[in-house]
Amino acid sequence: MAVKQYLDFQVIKSPTMHVLLDETNENGIHLVKVKVKNNHAATGAKLSLEWTNPCTDIHGCWLFNQSRIRFDDQSMRKLPHLNSFYNDRGENRYSVTCSDTSRHVALFMTFNQEKMEMNFSFQVEIPFNNEEYECEIRIDTRDIPYEQSLVELKEWHETKGNVFAHFLKKHVSSPTYVCTDSFPSEIQEIEENVYIARQLGFERIVAEVSYELVEGLLEDREQDTAIQKHIAYIHQMELDYTLSVYLTNEQFSTRRRHILTHMQQLLDKWKFNRIEIRVQASSDCDDTEHMVYRLLQHITSLQKGRQVLEVGCFVVNNQSPHYSFPSSFMMSDRATERLHIKNLRHLYPNQSIQSPIIQWHENESVENASLYFINTLFAVPHVSISLKHLSYEHSQLLSYWITFWKDHCNLLNVKKIRATSAQMNAAMSVEHENESLVVRYDSTAIQLKKDNRLCTIVNGSEEETIIVKLTAGTWQVRIVNCLGKVVHNENQALSSGFHTFRCPKSGVIQLVRRDL
Repeated sequence: MAVKQYLDFQVIKSPTMHVLLDETNENGIHLVKVKVKNNHAATGAKLSLEWTNPCTDIHGCWLFNQSRIRFDDQSMRKLPHLNSFYNDRGENRYSVTCSDTSRHVALFMTFNQEKMEMNFSFQVEIPFNNEEYECEIRIDTRDIPYEQSLVELKEWHETKGNVFAHFLKKHVSSPTYVCTDSFPSEIQEIEENVYIARQLGFERIVAEVSYELVEGLLEDREQDTAIQKHIAYIHQMELDYTLSVYLTNEQFSTRRRHILTHMQQLLDKWKFNRIEIRVQASSDCDDTEHMVYRLLQHITSLQKGRQVLEVGCFVVNNQSPHYSFPSSFMMSDRATERLHIKNLRHLYPNQSIQSPIIQWHENESVENASLYFINTLFAVPHVSISLKHLSYEHSQLLSYWITFWKDHCNLLNVKKIRATSAQMNAAMSVEHENESLVVRYDSTAIQLKKDNRLCTIVNGSEEETIIVKLTAGTWQVRIVNCLGKVVHNENQALSSGFHTFRCPKSGVIQLVRRDL
């Protein structure tokens, strides 16, 4: 039976292979079933499918676990399994993936600047002794919000049995302090900073340790008493305590059979609430995440009451470091941070998203330091800074923004985010019943719904004026600066329409309808 082709594939294969492509197109979703028969399975085989797509009405893209593609880069880029190319209105234009997520399969893309085309190459290396191979390629060209296309793409993978290395982190729904001091050699310094962190409103503590040190600690009985006393001290302050163990890809590859045993021993020996494993890998290592996936399958056997062992993986790239798991990622430019957080909230609506590690220089102004919180306000704050050396003003701003986040976490950490633009996300908002919270990052005017009775507006821009469209009535206008100090508070009878309010940089306006 003849198979109708919609895409012009160029098939490059080994001479011993027979390849059948069966494509369907339903409402903009192309599904290409790839079936391969290898007549000489003992030697293995390689297959490459190549095709092009015009770069029309495409202004940006989001690639899960990768930084955005620079369209002036001619080198091949390996695409992740979740990706979407979209226009400036946030409409999906092109997303492509494969049902096979093993290390034997890769999808590459390069941009032809002369022809304004995206060139795709699907490459698979069929393992030895495999006579037959099947997979499915999915291409989505529908005019839908790109966030929706990402969610459906993830759900499609899940129907294929592909569960990416993510996990529900309900315990990471509270502000976290990551210790800057070394564990366990600087226990006293850790306790001093943790004591201050508790006063500032943090509820979760993370101490980091290398895997080499863990192996030594398991054999060092002299340290046991001091460590157990230290952990008890942290728990007395009613704080969640996590030990984060990091190791390199090489260590993980050679010692992974012993890792579970060592982590089990740690859970038995000490009383941390949970232990996290973080595998550090070079960006060109394809095997690391797959090894982590396999390790994840055995984690449930290590649950011990409130103690939990979890696994994470982060990739180090010389140009753009980032975490490869949705739990966290490294600090990048502000627009990219907001883009990541918004998209991850769509992909994982029931999971708390950790912010990038928040740090700033001791000479930073309080307004600029506050922007680190404001740009990641829709994620759970993760701060790593020496608290005992903070200036008084920096302690004030830290206390204010941690308290602000906790007071509004029912909106910030749960509700779906709305944005005014696909890439820059100039204004991001969340709503619940008659309450809304808006974070404005440029001079965009804010328009409230008619039934909105309480609105909190955070000024994340360089401007010191905010324009808001209100319905007629009596409104309480309360304005605070980035330290939480009230600079204006009065009831005003306002007409229906746009109104301009003066708000300091990194300040907050709260509008409350009083005549209803």
